Amino acid sequence: MADGRGEVLWLQNRHSSPLHLTAVTLEDCENVLGGCQPRIPLGLRLDVGGTYQVMEVLAADASRPLSFSWRVHTRVPPRESPLQQ
Repeated sequence: MADGRGEVLWLQNRHSSPLHLTAVTLEDCENVLGGCQPRIPLGLRLDVGGTYQVMEVLAADASRPLSFSWRVHTRVPPRESPLQQ
């Protein structure tokens, strides 16, 4: 719980390669500020073993419970050539 008004979503990359986070999808939302619209944090690179705060989901009405499920959408970035390192 963030400050009593929402939830902080954390993500850890346990893949063997770095990943790019392309979207976060909220589902089955109840009392979520903004509803279940896709959240798109562009350009978030997830290094191997890293833990990242992805977003905070706030309650539309802080006096009522908040409920949702969430999924992340990632892709493996193309391999870097020696010139790009």
